[in-house]
Amino acid sequence: MHEQLDASTGRLPCECQERAQYDFYTCPRGLVEEAVPHSSELSISMEESSEGLRVSVAGLKPLSLMPPRRPVPVLGGVVSGSCMAALGVVLNMPELRGPVLEIGAGRGLLGFAAAAALGCSGMVTDLEEDVCEALGRSLRATAELGSCLDVRAQVLDWDDGLEEATSRLADPDPGLLLGADLLWADDSVDSLFEAVEKAVAAGWSGFARRSSTVLRTAPPMTCWRGSLQR
Repeated sequence: MHEQLDASTGRLPCECQERAQYDFYTCPRGLVEEAVPHSSELSISMEESSEGLRVSVAGLKPLSLMPPRRPVPVLGGVVSGSCMAALGVVLNMPELRGPVLEIGAGRGLLGFAAAAALGCSGMVTDLEEDVCEALGRSLRATAELGSCLDVRAQVLDWDDGLEEATSRLADPDPGLLLGADLLWADDSVDSLFEAVEKAVAAGWSGFARRSSTVLRTAPPMTCWRGSLQR
């Protein structure tokens, strides 16, 4: 069960605030609560507007992150501290190659910025249709800022695997699988593990992070799964 954002404030219920202390939480109206200082290793600026959140990362052209039109589970309203950490790793590894596939994308910052930095095609995915609709609006709004990304948004259920999403990428070669703060429910662990395991077996390399543990899709996969279940 996913915790719901408070419709009036866009914040998590009180019992979730301890977990939220390292994250940026945004409400459907685009307001931002910043709860962690910017990393000195990652130059980033954020500007609120009535339409969404304008983000500039490490000298890249600006991105526009549009909020979902309706309150959604926490995964769809977050630009998390873990997302920022994962993005910092990607930007400091120029040897990485796309295409980029982000799972559990939420606001899409990780996938958008990674595709822009690597100069590759990509796809950002999420389970929630409202979140993916917002991701599509973000891509259009970003294009209006002069940042035309070769990225598309798509609904993806991990139970269905990642094959359909990867088959729709413009680049047919396996690339970089990204995710941050993917798990908020124990019953999602097996679906995520099986989907990622198949993608890695097909040649995808991956990087995922949550607030306490860096997860890399390196053998043995059973160790990766054990980290997810902690």
